[in-house]
Amino acid sequence: MPTMNNEITLPLSMLEHAGKAVGPGLRVALQASSVDRGDPASRSSEFVAVTGPGTEQVSAPVLVVAAYALFWVLAVAFIAMTWRAQQRLAARISELERRLTDETRPQ
Repeated sequence: MPTMNNEITLPLSMLEHAGKAVGPGLRVALQASSVDRGDPASRSSEFVAVTGPGTEQVSAPVLVVAAYALFWVLAVAFIAMTWRAQQRLAARISELERRLTDETRPQ
């Protein structure tokens, strides 16, 4: 049954069935979404200021610099690990080539 704000209200039995089918996480979400929101006239219609810290704890530029730094650290670490693995592989190939030439040489 659609309400005025385009929400769909489902019978509780359907919500319980959906919750059992997919697990407790969805069951909690479905139950939370089906909470009666009360009469719209009883809701506050005036602005209420939020109390608490008036400024953000970390500024946006600091977060951007930290994100770029983390990206570059991870990129350099990936390149270094790939380079080391390539060096080990090249050494292994050289060793195998040396063994092959030693075994195929006439004595």
